[in-house]
Amino acid sequence: MVGTRDLLTPVPSGRHLANLLPDADFVVLARAGHHLMQERPAELAELICAFAAKLAGRATSVAAAVADEPGLVAPGQVEHAADPADT
Repeated sequence: MVGTRDLLTPVPSGRHLANLLPDADFVVLARAGHHLMQERPAELAELICAFAAKLAGRATSVAAAVADEPGLVAPGQVEHAADPADT
């Protein structure tokens, strides 16, 4: 997860890091900076719950979990990162 206003981990750097991890999901939060816990706590909590649903097998992906429980984050905001073996 990165914000479009994050100067410490800009979007391209965050996407690159996500692409290094197997089966990673990547989310960009518009108008958010580096302190997501303070700036966007509700969206962060929603994404943590979606990630937990994926880990527990209740959803096939973070995007699917977000779609199952409509909230502040849209499924289209969740990108599945490239497989590191393919890069």
